[in-house]
Amino acid sequence: MKKKDYEDFIDQDLMPKLTRQIASKLQNSQEELQRCKWAEGEANTDTDFSYLAGQKAKNIFQEIISLYPLFKNKITVEVQSPDLKIFFTILDSKITIKRKIELKSGYTEKANDVIIPGSTIGKLDINIWVIFVLRKNNNRQFDIRYGRYYKGLKITENDLFQDRTPRPRLAWSGFQKIEDNPDDKVVEKDKEWIKRYAQVAVNRIINNKINKSSWQDDLVIEIIKYLLHNPEILEEIMDKLSIDKNRLIAKIKNIENN
Repeated sequence: MKKKDYEDFIDQDLMPKLTRQIASKLQNSQEELQRCKWAEGEANTDTDFSYLAGQKAKNIFQEIISLYPLFKNKITVEVQSPDLKIFFTILDSKITIKRKIELKSGYTEKANDVIIPGSTIGKLDINIWVIFVLRKNNNRQFDIRYGRYYKGLKITENDLFQDRTPRPRLAWSGFQKIEDNPDDKVVEKDKEWIKRYAQVAVNRIINNKINKSSWQDDLVIEIIKYLLHNPEILEEIMDKLSIDKNRLIAKIKNIENN
């Protein structure tokens, strides 16, 4: 078999099953999860959780691979932390195929969901597999979901753009329940995210229901006012970008009076 045959097997069969079964094993490991030390904030330092998930991954891999005679005894696995960095080695060629399962966790006291900061959109792989643990009751109760990254993306019309590449948030509720079969659909990454965030920035300004307390909102307002007060610069920009100035001004004219 060629390398691509192994890659197709890993991506289409092994990774979806592996992710789901790891999530299932973790859901049934409440006492072990209670003994884990959990990090607060954004730092990816849940090393106990990574180690526990890694141990589950090794055992589950052996169970899954035994069901495929064509690949049994031809692939070995090594798992490293943080997250689950998985190295599949093809024994007859010594080729190593690298894959990853991202591990996420968030704490909530009352709600049945948690939304956490995600990865920066510029380098984001929205099709990577994720296991997301919702921690409750002072880290005594744990609910696990899984799925491809895009399942949990939480993007709204009122998002702020940060002082670096935007980080769309992740919602635990967006991921799949363990009893759901893996949705292995691969989706295209949004290539026009800059345009979308520009539209969102303007939407935040014209939407009176939003509390405009961010310096980013103030910056957008001042940019628009500056252009409206300097028509020669606006004309130059319109010419360079081939934008109909009158249509643009008609949409944002009222901002000047706010």
